[in-house]
Formats: sequence, C-alpha cells, structure tokens
Amino acid sequence: MAWLASGDAPAIVISLRRDAAVRFEAATRRLVGSRLVVTLDEKLIAGALVEAPISGGRFQITLGRYGTHDLASTIALVLGVGEPLSVPLLLVDERRLPPRAG
Repeated sequence: MAWLASGDAPAIVISLRRDAAVRFEAATRRLVGSRLVVTLDEKLIAGALVEAPISGGRFQITLGRYGTHDLASTIALVLGVGEPLSVPLLLVDERRLPPRAG
C-alpha cells in the first residue's frame, strides 16, 4: 500500500494478497451502490461509494477535490501503509439508506 497525489486529489493505493482479493471482490460485488467506510475507534475516517465490484486485489481510494494530504496520510496510517494489517478486515454492519432529496 502507498499513497500518492492523483492530479489535484490525494489518493491511497492498496494491494491485497490473493485470498483477501477474492473475499474483497465478493464483498464489493454485494455492496455496489453502497458506501464502504474506514473507521478508527468507531470514528468515521473516510467513506467511498462502491461503483462496481473491485477485482484484481489492487485499488485506489481517491479523496476528491476536498481531500487533503493530511487526510490521505491519516487513512494510510489507519490502513497500515507499507505493511500487512495486524488485524483482519471485518464487515461489522451493513445498511442500505434511502437517497436524500436535495
């Protein structure tokens, strides 16, 4: 995993082992149209809309025009840049919220 600036928007590039990539693809296939979030100590750090199943074990989280390098660094730190995560990734809660008007 590494983080980089993609144009004007900071981004984090993530590579998964083959077994994790297979599980992640299955999870993101179920979550298309939903948000996938990163939390730390039950505090929301970042969230992204899953637009399509994420396959191949390599993906990028682009923070968009409002993202900062500090936020990218925080997310990269939470996700363990450059080293394997010391804990497994778990689906804790899955909710489908209705779209908001406006």
